[in-house]
Amino acid sequence: MLFRFIDELSEINQINYTFSSAFKYVIFLSPEMLREISSLGVLLGIVSSLGYFVENRELQIYLTGGLSKKIIAINSVKIGLLIWVSIFILLDLLIPYSSIHADKYKSLKINNQNNISFVNKKLNMKLGNKFIFIEKLNEGKYIKNILTIDHKDSNFPEIAYSDNGFIDSAQFTLKDPKVFNISADRSGLLNVEVIRLPKQTINLDSDLFDYLKVDVKNLSIFQLIRQAFSSVYISNTKDANVELIIRLTSPLLLTSTLLIAIPFAFSLSRSTLPSGKRPN
Repeated sequence: MLFRFIDELSEINQINYTFSSAFKYVIFLSPEMLREISSLGVLLGIVSSLGYFVENRELQIYLTGGLSKKIIAINSVKIGLLIWVSIFILLDLLIPYSSIHADKYKSLKINNQNNISFVNKKLNMKLGNKFIFIEKLNEGKYIKNILTIDHKDSNFPEIAYSDNGFIDSAQFTLKDPKVFNISADRSGLLNVEVIRLPKQTINLDSDLFDYLKVDVKNLSIFQLIRQAFSSVYISNTKDANVELIIRLTSPLLLTSTLLIAIPFAFSLSRSTLPSGKRPN
């Protein structure tokens, strides 16, 4: 958090973005940072606790009472995983909302606008039989140069193009689009009919709309799973799948690290342990 706050200091004095504003912005992002260090915190907590037992000879009492080091190690891993999973799920559900709120807060302070901030400035999307290409996602709700290709039941797709549009309530709206209807006559010649419409709308799922506003690292694991099994393909879907694999393998990584670290905690001598009060 300290390094993130230091990074924000360079943007202070931009309109209403003050020292306290930067501090609040970093606080809003704190769930993301806490999730990143949660596994390390659990690891250090368990190893330090076992080191305390060794330092104060409490481990010897447990061993004398019939508990083996193996049982103590297994129970320590179980407790550590339970604590970590609980913290991870809580923070994981909170992060998508806190990150969006943080971006809106910063945009309000710097630009004096409560805008939607899109992570990817360009967007390629496959929505069912429809392909959507957006050249630019601006700050706020406005988009530029939108091309849609709709593969309907006919052999030829319907193509629509608009110079600009906007996003509102999980819906794309193309302003004054040109719609190109392609057909073929009996001789095989292609006919292109150009139609001008006042607007054309494309509905999006509300979860998918949130997906466009948040970096894949700030999506919850449930959103990542939903996107992995969705028929909707977005340009950063590949990054989301990689992030999902990292999240799913995190418990295995923590377990393996604990199994490696715990024997070292047992083998530490009293002279090498900095923590705990030495017995008289």
